[in-house]
Amino acid sequence: MEGAAIARLEGEVLRLRSAKFLLEPKRLDLLLERIADARLESELHPELTQRCAASMLDLLGAFLGDEEAPGRESPEERVVDAVLGALRPKLDANLSRWLASEVLPVQSLPIERRRAAARLFRDRPAPIAKYGLALTAREQDRTLALLSLEALAGWNDDLVHATFAEVAESTEAPDHAATSALVDKHFGAVRIAEGGASEKRLADLAKARLLSLDWREASQAVAWSQALGDKASVPFLVTALDAWTERGLQGAQSLRLRHEIAKSLAARRGSNLGLEPGPWRAWWSGVQQGLRPNPGGAKVEGTGASFFGVRPESDRITFVLDRSGSMTESVTLSEAEGGRKPGTATSVRRWEEAQRQLHAFLRDSPKGLKFNVVLFHSYAESFREELVPANAEQLEALRMWLGIHSPGGGTMLRSGLDRALELEVATAEPSLGGTPVEAKSLPESDTLVLLCDGETSEGGAWVPHFLSHVAPRLRVVIHGVQVGGQSDGVLETLARGTRGGYVQVGLGR
Repeated sequence: MEGAAIARLEGEVLRLRSAKFLLEPKRLDLLLERIADARLESELHPELTQRCAASMLDLLGAFLGDEEAPGRESPEERVVDAVLGALRPKLDANLSRWLASEVLPVQSLPIERRRAAARLFRDRPAPIAKYGLALTAREQDRTLALLSLEALAGWNDDLVHATFAEVAESTEAPDHAATSALVDKHFGAVRIAEGGASEKRLADLAKARLLSLDWREASQAVAWSQALGDKASVPFLVTALDAWTERGLQGAQSLRLRHEIAKSLAARRGSNLGLEPGPWRAWWSGVQQGLRPNPGGAKVEGTGASFFGVRPESDRITFVLDRSGSMTESVTLSEAEGGRKPGTATSVRRWEEAQRQLHAFLRDSPKGLKFNVVLFHSYAESFREELVPANAEQLEALRMWLGIHSPGGGTMLRSGLDRALELEVATAEPSLGGTPVEAKSLPESDTLVLLCDGETSEGGAWVPHFLSHVAPRLRVVIHGVQVGGQSDGVLETLARGTRGGYVQVGLGR
């Protein structure tokens, strides 16, 4: 009977609505069979395409989110993949029009169907869906709103810019970290036309946040300013550089912000004039007078110190160091990696070398640096409960503290990161892949230097959630240092996902 396969799939959706069942192997196999049969039937009978799509959308929407649970390859993921595989080839102009006008914005339809439509447009952007997605991005259902924002991110369109500007103004959403990440993604990928309402709205918002006392707000404003033209952004970027330089002179946290502002200005000029506002003000004055700028730049100060080649651009740093049992082993460093004999490689103990490089970094760091050190093995422990100045008294205390700790135990990197960032974890056992849900308080550190010498005990299943739901709120930069051993990719992924550096030293030597 025509439509029988689709009817059977509709029956599964109805049962799912009445009571969400567990996808044990037999039920999963049956559901995948129903999807395949309905797909084939709609291909044989094109007039049934919309009916088939509706049931598949309802099924897809019911499992959205479940397939992204960290640490497992779930049956739900197989269902989502099967439905997406069935729907994507059918997403022609007619089906896109139906989804955009008769599914996505229609509030009387099941929310699962509307969520699934947004998910499809996230994978296959369609201009016809722009207005519908802009509406659903403002919905109270946060899953639908986030999926809609994901679908819109990066569209160079004034309505989309206005949507993201509105989202940027709100700080009360329960999923603020996730929406902030999408706002960053959008404004980092587009350039707003000069003179429009969206440009003024974003410029006013970025200008106010750049002068906030909260460095996190200011950092985000620097990222948003990438979408603005020079006339709309350079004057307030220079003003902000001046303000944050003055705050630094008064002892406040400022170095990372000054670097971010200088890099943003350098991207517009073509070369960097440094961290002082004077040269930038003179350059912009010349531009306004029609003068062609000198292409030369200036030497830009970082911390002036290096830790295994990493040079953090920050004055508030926490070092998170591995002291697992394997740190007793030796590693061979080239001269560039910290080897002590010019032109030759040097074999050193990992733990002793980490201490040596840490002490050298802190000794050579600029005035005003505040730091902490967290060690991790089978658990984590901190040198201090808060950041302290890198003065002679604290450095001597650190030397004594490190001297009573020797390598041993496992490689519980997660415990070290959680301690450094004051994260609460959704399970009492981080080793089981617990999800970091929130920071107990926002840490003072804006930069972490994370050293590990091998595969971590927890693996990397927790990292995507951290990068999408925790890191955007903290805005911390994580630099990864892999010393010898075999990496499981955690350090590199954390560094890449937070705009930090990553180095591998002593590998394969």
